[in-house]
Amino acid sequence: KPFTAAQIELVKTFADQAVIAIENVRLFKELEARNRDLSDALDRQTATAEILRVISQALADVQPAFEAIADSVMRLFGAWSASVFRYEGELIRIAAARGGLPGSSEAFMEQRQAPRRPTEDDLAGRTVLTRAGQHIVDADTDPSWGTRFIEDTKLRGFRSAVSVPMLRGPDVVGVIAVTRDRAGGFAPAEISLLQTFADQAVIAVENARLLSELQAKNADLTEALEQQTATAEILRVISRSPTDVQPIFDAVVRSASRLCGGEYAIVTRYDGELLHLAALHNPRPGTADETARFFPQAPRRETSFPARALVDGVVVHVADVEAEELEPSAHERYRRIRLRAVVAVPLVHEGRPIGVVSVSRGTPGPFSHRQIDLLRTFADQSRTCACSRSWRRATASCGSRSTSRRRPANSSR
Repeated sequence: KPFTAAQIELVKTFADQAVIAIENVRLFKELEARNRDLSDALDRQTATAEILRVISQALADVQPAFEAIADSVMRLFGAWSASVFRYEGELIRIAAARGGLPGSSEAFMEQRQAPRRPTEDDLAGRTVLTRAGQHIVDADTDPSWGTRFIEDTKLRGFRSAVSVPMLRGPDVVGVIAVTRDRAGGFAPAEISLLQTFADQAVIAVENARLLSELQAKNADLTEALEQQTATAEILRVISRSPTDVQPIFDAVVRSASRLCGGEYAIVTRYDGELLHLAALHNPRPGTADETARFFPQAPRRETSFPARALVDGVVVHVADVEAEELEPSAHERYRRIRLRAVVAVPLVHEGRPIGVVSVSRGTPGPFSHRQIDLLRTFADQSRTCACSRSWRRATASCGSRSTSRRRPANSSR
């Protein structure tokens, strides 16, 4: 029995409705996919903007940018773990780590914190050496990786991984790596996004480098200007004090204390027998009298570092007083005035020693070559007044002052 026209028409209506349903599902899925794409794009843009914001707010410090990159990678990639490495001076070290098995980020950071040379058997090392990204679809079945990489997979608990280098021109300055705990690898769009993060990391590194260079150059220029100003000031004092050397010595110790890396400075005069205190600037509170008790002193190498410079006729540079051989009483005096580092430059006129310029500080550590050279300059300027009659008068005056200071000290002992 044939279907009636009404029945056929009803079936057509059902078919039309099915088409509508199918089309609705298709459009809805397309809309969902488009929304996901838009949401992912917005997330990526937000993440890159956030990293750029962090970079702009911490130009001198790359660490906040690395931390932000690691956080963004974890969120946007649905990653199992993420790591950022720095490569400097042929050595690689971990800079930031996220995710992995519980506690593995801390262990990984501790394990890789010490700088090391990159090798082919770990992900970051191979990325540095090849200057190219690495993509591992399944670590369990990839035979191209060695022992260190296998140890990393066990420590961090991942199966697939991808890494990209941070490239500044032809040079690698770091690596970003991301992993998942399942096999399957990463999509080209994800690898492209990871490279964007690497490019941003390079911006952070370059900003920090340029700012550091600029600050160093500004510091050098400022220091050079201060040194020129100080030497000019001493020359001005010399020109205004043709018969009195004391203002010259006072100017020298002021400048030496401020510019030569010391906390305080002294000038001592040698009269052929004894070393006398001629000028003192910026002693530690309560130590000025103790310093004065050092003088006058017969210049022997074991009594003080100014005396050693005078006797040897060379610059004496002491990074740690406690490590030097001195008389026990001399060590005790240095402890009382709380000094740990000293540099002393002898004043030599016509081949004979006539005094010493010295700077000291309370913390151990070497003085820089520039600071020592500047102290030599101050010593040269001090010598310019060595020919004057006032030099001999000042020596006699220093001797009388030192003797008067010493008598009460001696009588009290």
